[in-house]
Amino acid sequence: MKILLLADTHIRDANDWQALESFGDIVAAAAPDIILGCGDYVHEGVTRYQDPETPEYERLFAQLSAWGKSYTICGNHDALKIIRHHNQKMHPDVGFSDKGDFVLALGDYNLICLQTPPAVTGRVRANADVTPQQLQWLAQTLQTSRIAYIIMHHPPAGQTWSEDFAAIIRPHAAKIKTILYAHQHWPEELDIAGVPAICLPPFGRFLPAPGMEATHEEFHLVRGAGLLDLDLESPLAPNAAWISRVGGRQMTYQEYQNEYRQYFRPEPMSIPGTQP
Repeated sequence: MKILLLADTHIRDANDWQALESFGDIVAAAAPDIILGCGDYVHEGVTRYQDPETPEYERLFAQLSAWGKSYTICGNHDALKIIRHHNQKMHPDVGFSDKGDFVLALGDYNLICLQTPPAVTGRVRANADVTPQQLQWLAQTLQTSRIAYIIMHHPPAGQTWSEDFAAIIRPHAAKIKTILYAHQHWPEELDIAGVPAICLPPFGRFLPAPGMEATHEEFHLVRGAGLLDLDLESPLAPNAAWISRVGGRQMTYQEYQNEYRQYFRPEPMSIPGTQP
């Protein structure tokens, strides 16, 4: 069972659409069973789009669905109502929480998908709105899970709810394989109450460190998608492989980190004038 994790597409123009649409052959070669969009689909989309059937998002979701069975979670550039509308329309049989959180039950594994929309409606914000009700839902879901992954857009550290999140994770650490998140646009590893958390590679644009000369081709080398293979014997961080959006080269997460650091500083990246 393979899950393609596509994060931070940050669609802005025709070049971005072309890059996304041309990724289809690489996705087909990887042969994922599920496509999971991990937020920040349209750059600053939350400031411009609130209609659940906004054409830009409908086009993007149609592309994901063309690759396979697709689900989506919300980023800080997205309006939650758009994400919820897509999921409920495509998967009316899935039991979504009031906030739109959901679980993908895949054999022994539960992929627990937590919605982390921007804390201020209609504004791009790095801090996420995760409610006490969501954390209660997470605790109940973990209670009944045998083996779990937790997937969200925002990192589970540095948020107003991070301590409460860690307190829920701690008693279930032995059954949680990995927490996968996006947002940072760079390779990062955290420890959350004894559970490894790793940042997915971005598909869309980001900038090199000041003073560093990086070519357009080198930008492409460190952009792509994650691939989670549940059939591996020990599905921890190393099995969250990275697929380059150019050429489809697959690497381990450690190889992706090494590739990235050839060109960019080992610190969080941000897009000037906004937030990741």
